[in-house]
Amino acid sequence: MLLTGAGGFLGRALLPRMQELYGRVDTLGRRPESDIRVDLSHEVPALQRHYDTVLHCAGAAHFIPADDAEGEIFHQVNDGGTRRLCQALDAVGAPERFIFISSVAVYGCDEGSDIDEQHPLEGSTPYAISKINAERFLTEWCAARGVTLTILRCPLIVAHDAPGNLGSMQRAIAKGRYVYVGSGSNHKSIVTPADVCKLIELASHVGGIYNAADSSNPTLHELEDAIASELGCRIHAKMPMPLLRTAAFIGDLLGKHSPLTTWRLRKLSSTLTYSNSKACRELCWEPSDSLSNYGKKNELGHIGK
Repeated sequence: MLLTGAGGFLGRALLPRMQELYGRVDTLGRRPESDIRVDLSHEVPALQRHYDTVLHCAGAAHFIPADDAEGEIFHQVNDGGTRRLCQALDAVGAPERFIFISSVAVYGCDEGSDIDEQHPLEGSTPYAISKINAERFLTEWCAARGVTLTILRCPLIVAHDAPGNLGSMQRAIAKGRYVYVGSGSNHKSIVTPADVCKLIELASHVGGIYNAADSSNPTLHELEDAIASELGCRIHAKMPMPLLRTAAFIGDLLGKHSPLTTWRLRKLSSTLTYSNSKACRELCWEPSDSLSNYGKKNELGHIGK
């Protein structure tokens, strides 16, 4: 197997189990410990062997770019990097299976319930567009070469040191700078790396597009409390929505590095859940309750045992 992004948030969690399943796993990424050290944002890897399976986790994590130059990072890494990877694979022979870690951001939804894989791809942020472009390229590339393609669209992945909004929440709670957001009764889709790994095992030989969300859909308060409990902290304050909107407006003026902006508040306070019915029905995937597994130090250890 070839695993890209093995030094990143999700790839690092998946690597041990992939080694159990596939034996030899060559890692590709920018970190010095990668077997194949390369920056896919502008380099085509020089692969030395053919791979039956490719798990493509490498990518730029979601953030709100401050300008067009920052937005271009997503296209260079998520879209362009995928194309450069496939150019390298063509040189050694296309794999039998290709698994691509995508995102529910491709749907472009700020709120909604049980959004399924049939929803149109309406994402308009640079991040979402880069993932949409990568999905479409891979669909054509794999079809032309007879490669079984699996696309997993992930929501919030709950684990230590998460990137994006969840990571910002974790850091704020750890520093005692977090307040409960409004009523906190809105629901969110989440998943653990362990359940993503189980879905990869089930889907990789079948192929298809699947929402990789568990079935728990916790409320925001449940998620906040789970993080605080795992960190050994308490959230002491609650701020009503009118004050939060004012704080978010000030955050907009301060810039994207502000802990609270209008965009972050909207994401936090809206219900946004995704249906996993397709994966559960077609693959017999049985995701765990992600919050009950959150914080386990070896959360992948029980998979397949």
